[in-house]
Amino acid sequence: MKRKALSLLLAALMLISILPMSVFAVSEGDFSLTGGAVTVDGIVDQTINVVFQANSETTVVAFEGVFSKSETADTEYIKLTKLTPPAGVTLGSYDTNSITSGRVAWVDDVAFTGYTVTANGAVWTAQYTVSKDTPSGTYTVQFSLTDLCDETYDSVLSSKVYTATITVTNNSQSLAAGYTAAIGTTTSTVDVGDVVYVTVNVGSNDQQNFASSEVKVTYDTGKLTFNESESTLNGATVDADAGTLLLEDYGENQSFGTAYTVAFTAAAKGEATVTLTSAAFSTQTHAEKSNLIPATISSATVVVTVNQSHTVTLPDIFKGDQSVEDGADYTFYLADDAEYYDYGEVTATVAGQEVEVVDNGDGSYTVKNVTGVLVISGERSGKKYTVTVVGSGKDDVTANVEAQFGADYTFTMPTSSGYTYELASIKYKDGSNVSYERDGNTVKILGTNITNDFTITINKEIIPPTVATVKVEGNAASDVTAATSAVPGTDFTFTVTKDTNYDYVISATVNGNTVSVTENSGTYSIASSAFKAGDTIVITANKSVNTNAVSVTKYVTVDRAQMWLITIDTDKLDGSVFTYKGNKMFWSDKYGENGAYCYVVVSADAQPAVAASDLAIITGTATVVDYGMDINMSGKVDANDAQLTYNMYNVHYNDFTEDVTVEKFLRADVNSDGTITTLDAAAIIDHLLS
Repeated sequence: MKRKALSLLLAALMLISILPMSVFAVSEGDFSLTGGAVTVDGIVDQTINVVFQANSETTVVAFEGVFSKSETADTEYIKLTKLTPPAGVTLGSYDTNSITSGRVAWVDDVAFTGYTVTANGAVWTAQYTVSKDTPSGTYTVQFSLTDLCDETYDSVLSSKVYTATITVTNNSQSLAAGYTAAIGTTTSTVDVGDVVYVTVNVGSNDQQNFASSEVKVTYDTGKLTFNESESTLNGATVDADAGTLLLEDYGENQSFGTAYTVAFTAAAKGEATVTLTSAAFSTQTHAEKSNLIPATISSATVVVTVNQSHTVTLPDIFKGDQSVEDGADYTFYLADDAEYYDYGEVTATVAGQEVEVVDNGDGSYTVKNVTGVLVISGERSGKKYTVTVVGSGKDDVTANVEAQFGADYTFTMPTSSGYTYELASIKYKDGSNVSYERDGNTVKILGTNITNDFTITINKEIIPPTVATVKVEGNAASDVTAATSAVPGTDFTFTVTKDTNYDYVISATVNGNTVSVTENSGTYSIASSAFKAGDTIVITANKSVNTNAVSVTKYVTVDRAQMWLITIDTDKLDGSVFTYKGNKMFWSDKYGENGAYCYVVVSADAQPAVAASDLAIITGTATVVDYGMDINMSGKVDANDAQLTYNMYNVHYNDFTEDVTVEKFLRADVNSDGTITTLDAAAIIDHLLS
């Protein structure tokens, strides 16, 4: 959406003010423009921040105004050089931050959540550069507030002018012969742990530069610690001892201005003094015959105010400042989206010790008298809302009856042959639509959209049939090739691919009633007069094993009986296995033309007859006979395998046992000639000796 003028947008915001919200009265006195004092030395320019601040906490959703520019009569020496929005505000294409005009503007025209300014916090900051030659005196700058909207979404302040003073002290002297030195700082107010930067500035009325120097600086060791790594000494050597820094320098010519920047780390709360005790400089030529020339000190002292503040660790389920002044109370607030969450217990520690958290009852909490690092802890969970499914298709939908803010909610649209389903709507209980995404039959509501109870409406309609449905059943269903539907008015045909090892029985019903099936060389047909659109045709194809490929041969002679080898010469089945009298048969690739199913039985009488009723096919996989000579299945081929084969041949076993199984008897036919003889045992020994 293209951004419009601020006045139009503010008008839209005012209309929203009819929403039921808490209203806080805001007056001109709730804000102020603060300036400060700065010292110039005639050598380098200085900077100072002028801050438009909130004297008490407020939330700003729209803001516009103009800072005084350099053309203003009483700021001849003072130039506007930088404009800084508050932390967390990112300026966009509409928002303004213009040095040329001094104009600043910001509008939260998307979410209308605004930004919260704490008491004495900056709404906007303007940086002014004070010329090094600015005469001592008091100068005024202004901020002309055009409009400001608070959390009521209403314009609460407009057309107000705020004034701040900048007090300038000029310590520069008329530069006599020789050099003039001065001390200054851009960090006169810092927190413990911050870096303080102190500049040593050099100028001259009759010299063009300097090459060598000796500078002595003293400082308050109780408040400051020298930080050499942050200092800019331009090659000078520094001797640091008991609050005194001695800089010795020589080399190439250097320009006037800031010669050295000495850095300190703020170590303790209070006011710390840094003094330029002495300074002397010389040119390269002067060094040929004279000592350093002592400099006139135009500004000898700077005072740094060190404040003590503590870091605050605050989970993103709250909002508040990231630091707190030592000894001050710290207040923080529920996050902007708190209305969609249930909050649990809120706790805090100061310097590792648990402290009381005061619930103020208005969505804010306070920890009093903070004297160390503050860590806030808390938990929350998304609120849960009721989900209702209605409509003629509601009974076919599986959907959770509860949804939680922050967690995506999904359900699957039902599908059923002969029906169509429509997602008519998803609505909150107030009747407004719930946004959702759909990918095929999967419907997803983003967790951020689950903000109230909602109802899903799904409608179901019958599709009038145009064909008859065809199903195939029976143990020979895989041998049947048939379409899944039959067209009324046309005979329905299907085929059966028969295996010669089986006998087939083919039948059919329409809606449960038997109908005639006509066969012609493997092709079957059902007359068109037997079915109509919407009917269900069920083809039943069953097969039973015949004995055409069955062979029974003598395998080994046992005491007063014989063991017989039964084989079925056929292709190996995929996912199925033959059984003999309920026992799963084995598969051998040594018998038959392409392999055969096999089993061993004991018969005390004559050769057993195998009837079709003895055979069946079940789902499963046949065990393949391993002819690798591991007869006893120990995992290793040795003389015991020959011994077991010998035992079998020499009638040590009249039947199968737990240790001597059908599979072991089948393995014993090492030469796969269909019998167990001494040749099989000998073959094993030959293998071991080879």
